[in-house]
Amino acid sequence: MSDRGYRHAASSGRGTPTEGTASAAISSMQTQMNQSDREVSGRGGRRSTSQGWEFMEEEKQRYKNSNAEEGEEDNEVMDRSEEREADTNKGKVRKGGGDEGNEIAGEMTTNDMEIPEEYLYDPFAAEPSLDNLRSINPQTGTLKQLLSAADADVLLHSARIRAVLLNDPSLLRTYNPENDETYLNRRNRSITRDVEVRALREEARNIMRDIDLGPTSQHMTAYEISREKLDRWQRALELYVHCPDDSDIDLLGLLEKLCEGCSEEEELSEALSQASQMCTSLVEQTSLAVRDATEDAAEAEDAYHIRLEAHSILTRRVCEQSDAIEEQFRTNGRAALKIGQQLELAEAK
Repeated sequence: MSDRGYRHAASSGRGTPTEGTASAAISSMQTQMNQSDREVSGRGGRRSTSQGWEFMEEEKQRYKNSNAEEGEEDNEVMDRSEEREADTNKGKVRKGGGDEGNEIAGEMTTNDMEIPEEYLYDPFAAEPSLDNLRSINPQTGTLKQLLSAADADVLLHSARIRAVLLNDPSLLRTYNPENDETYLNRRNRSITRDVEVRALREEARNIMRDIDLGPTSQHMTAYEISREKLDRWQRALELYVHCPDDSDIDLLGLLEKLCEGCSEEEELSEALSQASQMCTSLVEQTSLAVRDATEDAAEAEDAYHIRLEAHSILTRRVCEQSDAIEEQFRTNGRAALKIGQQLELAEAK
């Protein structure tokens, strides 16, 4: 049993396991003696007090001996448990950069995950290891082979990041972006935002015109009029945030439009409260959009650098071959020039 188990038992008021079991055993022996005394008494005889205490002392000694043997076994088990905990603590990883504010991300060792150690501390700041690119001979590999290896390294880099974040080493072998819910949700949100922004741009003229219009019907209630006004104002606010170049009004002008027509303090307070909720919701949406864009840019940057390395390998090889051809041309040219000069001297003679 680990020290944690002993501390828990002591703090809970139950004492150590050995002490609790010993007390139970002594109580059991006393009960057995009382039953034995009653049986002896029922048969016309009686056990003396000294005999009873001798019996208890013998049972206590026998129990202590058995506890000593069990204690040795518990110590061995505890030593093995402590060794396992020490090995596990070596594999505990932290995510996030820096020495402060790090949180335990999981109990995965580098060997278990088959990833470089820098991924365990800050997966987003880790440099791709380019395992597949390095496995190709830079002197003989074709461009197709190099790009294929680069694509494999891009996938491996993404799998390592997801494996650390989700504490799931199996993703190293099974990761596929098309099955990654985080990636798919981010892509779907991006598509939805693009559609909404495109619709705002197309309707920009109508949105700015409708904000100055009155009720669309004469038989509308005060609540319906207020609701229609707030809906128009919300569209104008979204246009101002997402498409500022297409908006003909600034934030102060939007606030003035919101307060127009609010003759009573309660009506103004309700309009401002609704507008505050709209602004809060819009801030959350834009914050999520910024976070999605940051993650997309980081993944695109990593993929770009990996594929750029593949092209660099081929470019360096081509430059080396060009230098060799140029050097050979110069060497052969000098030799040809000497031969020509020798022929001219021979002709002159």
